Amino acid sequence: IEFGTSVTASNNLTGDPQFVNPAANDFRVQPSSAAVNAGVTISGVMDDFNGLLRPRGSAYDIGAYEQ
Repeated sequence: IEFGTSVTASNNLTGDPQFVNPAANDFRVQPSSAAVNAGVTISGVMDDFNGLLRPRGSAYDIGAYEQ
């Protein structure tokens, strides 16, 4: 990777994540977010920041919280 260039790696969310309420530090995503079911499986990560088991849908969500 060369610094100063634009790089997009796979499984990154490049659009609006549709956080519930970022002004109130609520960074869960809304059900319509492109982050839902768009993450990758990471062995050893069995739950999200709130303790919910992952995945809850067909795949992991991108981010610390599972929808």
